[in-house]
Amino acid sequence: MDIDSLRKVVSALDVLVVRGGSTTPPEAGRKGGGEMEQSRSNGLILFVVGATVALVCTFADELGLGTPGSGFGWAQGLGTFVGSLGIIAGSYLSGFEGRYLAAAGIAVVILFLAWDKIGLGRPGFGCAHSIALFTGAAVAGIGFYLMKKGS
Repeated sequence: MDIDSLRKVVSALDVLVVRGGSTTPPEAGRKGGGEMEQSRSNGLILFVVGATVALVCTFADELGLGTPGSGFGWAQGLGTFVGSLGIIAGSYLSGFEGRYLAAAGIAVVILFLAWDKIGLGRPGFGCAHSIALFTGAAVAGIGFYLMKKGS
């Protein structure tokens, strides 16, 4: 994926999620809105990159990137954690509506609590589960904070 494709994806996410489908730029009719728009774009890029890194690191063995049967190693744990921090920081910077962040965070928590029952990945509660639950809870917390703040 080249940088132009990534910018198109970020722009589409900005229109759908941040502005609720409105194509009117948020800075229309007021001064100083360009900095806010840049922060949102940077937040969306950070969110997408963080999610990609976290998912690739979490499922590296299943994707054939790691040593099959070696288990969840320190590099996978570190990559998943760094990707999760990108998701959390990107969610806050991007200006997503609080209710969407709260719903997404709760969905991640439920998914990873039901991981074994669904039959995804290896059974047992490990490092990936812990990081995913922390990330889901943090994203939901940011969502609730933004809802209370009036976002």
